[in-house]
Amino acid sequence: MDKIKNIVFDIGKVLIEWDPENIYKTLFNRDDYNKHPLSSMPGGSTWLEFDRGTIDLDEIIDIFSKNNEDYKDDIARFLKEAPHHIPPLWDSVDCAMKYKDLGYKIYLLSNFPEYGFTIIQNKFDFFSNFHGGVISWEVKSIKPEKKIYKILLEKYNLIPGETIFIDDDKENIKSAEDIGIKGIQFLEGMNLCKELDRIIPIK
Repeated sequence: MDKIKNIVFDIGKVLIEWDPENIYKTLFNRDDYNKHPLSSMPGGSTWLEFDRGTIDLDEIIDIFSKNNEDYKDDIARFLKEAPHHIPPLWDSVDCAMKYKDLGYKIYLLSNFPEYGFTIIQNKFDFFSNFHGGVISWEVKSIKPEKKIYKILLEKYNLIPGETIFIDDDKENIKSAEDIGIKGIQFLEGMNLCKELDRIIPIK
């Protein structure tokens, strides 16, 4: 394996928490998420187009509300306010900063809609410490499409064999590995720095 020089981080479930059910409970103070139409929306085809940037916030609210008129206010509130209720996973953030301080280049690669990313980027200063990144809405491509990985590599002149990608989704990791990027699937409870320390000799 080539000497690793670049570490690429997914955002949701790696650098920040993404738990729609918990956000729902926080917003509505109810425990009926699994019975609510909202429960089937995150990760669906319409949601992915929101991530891709082909539909905006108003459009996704309209689409989801069309067949759920009784829940329109809930849907609008959830979509508008969810980004304000996503806390960082500080162990992972601290790990990214540790490796930056050690001289590695750190980047972002994430499926994220413009509306939500703008909020979290402005809310959390640590995003400005990354050397760059590619967010799905900007390039109209989403993981696991190989296009988005290639855009990142080309934008920053990264060599696949010198790059590690960390993501919670196995399929996204496979796409990275298919083009020569080493992948780490981030699982709940994982100590990310210990995993990186195992793979990358400390300088």
